[in-house]
Amino acid sequence: MSEVEAASNETLTVSGPATVTLLAGKAEVLGAPLTPERKITVRRWRLLPIYCLEASRFRVELGSGGELSKHPGSTVPERWKAAAGEILEKAGREGLLTVVLGGVDVGKTTFTVYLSNRALASGLTVSVVDGDVGQSDLGPPCTVGSSQLSHPVFDLFFVKPERLVFVGSTTPSRVEENLVKGLRELCSFERRRSKLVVMNTDGWISGGDAEGFKVRLVEAVEADVVVGLQSSQELESILSRLEGKVEVVRLPAAPLVRPRSRSERRGLRWQAYNKYLMGASILNLKVSRVKVSGKPTPGAIVGLYASKPERRLLGIGVILAWQRQRGALKILTAVKGLVGEVVVGEVLPDFCFRRGEPPSREPSPRVKAGEPQL
Repeated sequence: MSEVEAASNETLTVSGPATVTLLAGKAEVLGAPLTPERKITVRRWRLLPIYCLEASRFRVELGSGGELSKHPGSTVPERWKAAAGEILEKAGREGLLTVVLGGVDVGKTTFTVYLSNRALASGLTVSVVDGDVGQSDLGPPCTVGSSQLSHPVFDLFFVKPERLVFVGSTTPSRVEENLVKGLRELCSFERRRSKLVVMNTDGWISGGDAEGFKVRLVEAVEADVVVGLQSSQELESILSRLEGKVEVVRLPAAPLVRPRSRSERRGLRWQAYNKYLMGASILNLKVSRVKVSGKPTPGAIVGLYASKPERRLLGIGVILAWQRQRGALKILTAVKGLVGEVVVGEVLPDFCFRRGEPPSREPSPRVKAGEPQL
């Protein structure tokens, strides 16, 4: 643990795992003010840019692999600031749904958080829809979710989702229709209660039907504005197809986004599994008493729904065993309510099974649910 000083108009970037406490001065993270003496958590493989509005002093504790550096000025590009101002002005007048597009590691989540914090500071009601099914922050893998923000945030991982939709895969190309339907539902709900809705998306922008999927998605949710983040021109084939249908805003990628390896992305998914399977136990279900949609396969992720009359997603689980002769399913889950339906998704490569026992996993960072926000 050490104390670090930073000058006014200087950015302190902290890569996790780490904790940071503002001891003196005035600083913010992507438009969210830091509260003095409140410890904040930086997850492993995440980077937190702390901009000093005046000379400030911090207590920083770095975990294994954590890093700290200083940069002159703000790391938020001026074009981001200008675009955010224009979007907020329109949202204040008539309400707005903004969809954020881009490939991997361009700062889509960073812009989503920044725009949301700016909106909250201006007095607008704000909802976030997380459509990145593979690297979801609001909900667990294989789901999309939404929440209306009550205060500024620095990491959407610590925001509790108010609504979740199970789509069954972490690969968008495998569940295109589920994604379109689920995100349309979430956006429609959030538009009824917030002046600004910001929808983040996955990084699938090339290969297969990526272009067509993104265009269909934007049209399905009835977006007003599309923000395209790109390092060069990699998003142009999608943005050009959207011009004339919605307002298109082209912005540069975030300057300090650190590219993540496949193993690091897998690790981030494990953080989400840990969060949503915390306190999990084995649930034994008789298939004669519940509806099962899909083929029960050990290792498959499942969506668990409440009994009728309201079909409501209770949470996720993982099939440990399918005892065909006994007509019984063993599911690892934190869900405690009465389950009326099991929807089977894909078999997760993240889990390994041996003799029907609960999944083992690689070591992953421990993140406590409900960590304090800014």
